[in-house]
Amino acid sequence: MVIIEESRQDLLKEQETAQVEEPEVISKYRHPSKLSILKTIFKLVPLVIRLRSDRREWVKKEGKNVDETKFRKHAEKALNAFISLGPSYIKLGQWLSSRSDVLPQPYLDVFSRLQDDVPPAPFEKTSKIIEAELGPIGAAFESFNNNAISGASLGQVYLARHGGRDVIVKFADTVKEEMDYRMEACNLVTIKNNLKDDPSVLIPQVFPDRTTRHVLTLEYLPGIKITDIEKLDRINVDRSRLVVRVHRLFFKMLLRHSVFHADPHPGNIAVSESGKIILYDFGMVGRLDEETRRKLIRLYLGLIDKDPIRTTDVLIELGTLEPSVNRHVIEKGLQLSIESLYGKKVDRMEVKALQELANKTMSRFPFRLPKNLALYMRMASILEGIYKHHNVKFEFVRVLANLLEEEGLLREAYFEEIKKSITKFVKNLESSIEIAPMIKEYLQAQGQRSSSDKAYRIILPASIFASSIIICSALIYPYEHFFAYLGFAISGAVITGSLVYNKIHGQSN
Repeated sequence: MVIIEESRQDLLKEQETAQVEEPEVISKYRHPSKLSILKTIFKLVPLVIRLRSDRREWVKKEGKNVDETKFRKHAEKALNAFISLGPSYIKLGQWLSSRSDVLPQPYLDVFSRLQDDVPPAPFEKTSKIIEAELGPIGAAFESFNNNAISGASLGQVYLARHGGRDVIVKFADTVKEEMDYRMEACNLVTIKNNLKDDPSVLIPQVFPDRTTRHVLTLEYLPGIKITDIEKLDRINVDRSRLVVRVHRLFFKMLLRHSVFHADPHPGNIAVSESGKIILYDFGMVGRLDEETRRKLIRLYLGLIDKDPIRTTDVLIELGTLEPSVNRHVIEKGLQLSIESLYGKKVDRMEVKALQELANKTMSRFPFRLPKNLALYMRMASILEGIYKHHNVKFEFVRVLANLLEEEGLLREAYFEEIKKSITKFVKNLESSIEIAPMIKEYLQAQGQRSSSDKAYRIILPASIFASSIIICSALIYPYEHFFAYLGFAISGAVITGSLVYNKIHGQSN
């Protein structure tokens, strides 16, 4: 059961003069029947087979001297199948439309129509929905264009006029119990409020008096689609800087506010004539709990610091790696990835050797995708597709480092690392304290009182010295790993040496 949180309603009250009616409890998701699952499989399997074949041919021939007519025919069949299968598969098609590394160019050209040109339903059908929600269209709006300007994955978008302003009206083309545009309105207002101090972003205003469960009315903010290179160049937009700005915006939502727009496909991002970024469609947002958000920041800090060991630790904490994974293989792979991120050319032979080692030492695929990170991965993947489309110079690590620094998140991340190190030290110290009485009992059991007193005088200062080294090593660990590990090794050697001395001395007496 899903209920809109009161906090988001409070934000909505502050942001708007009127209030969007609070959504009621939404019914549970209905699982599809076995028959519908089989029909879906029969539709998708031929498409996947054709896509694999076409992609292999495209890669082998590097896109030259291929039958593009055949490719487009296959892409059209896939497009029609996605549309017939409904919103979830339209979303899949929208994601694929931004992945030039997955689909051949003819597929991209066809699938791009899913970004903002889903075939609209007849107006006679959708007008019944809007009139059932708001009453006669002529009374609800000053003017209303019956021709849809685009079809969204879950509804149609029309241009209208309300309160003397141009607005867009979106409503569901099929009324389902789980569909509620008031949730999207609340998502929009929450993110709009979070980004209110960012002058480089435009987010439409919600009109609550014309928003219901199945109708959403927003301010009309036209712009140039983020992937329309020709039009962007025409208004002299620096596309390299634009890619940086888009990444900064979405990762700021993710890492600073914990509520982020999770559907940044090219149809949902535009650029105004003044160069500002416009965001549309807030039906899909992701939310991270505070602990996961901090772990993600520490993960990126590990990449920035070029530290594969710490990065592996956080991946395990996030649940994206099996705890029993072969750390040597993962850390080496991360080291090569980090070198690549920083522009260093990776040795192919080294990569091949690592792959062979992974095949020999890993019995199963060690990576997994926790549910709470699924939308984050989707967002990051679509943004990567936008970057690849523009084919401009882009250094993700540098952009991320600047963002973390400017938002004060680097300090937070280092503080978290120090806390983690101290926690480990305290646990080790507690273990040492528990062992100390055992050592004393052992010495007494040997009946070597005099020698044990002498050994005790050796063990006590050695323990204090080792503890001080451990504390210092824990504090410098986030900044200098070599000396930290050296300190841990020295402290271990000191403790071990004192115990060995005690044993030898005891035997000699």
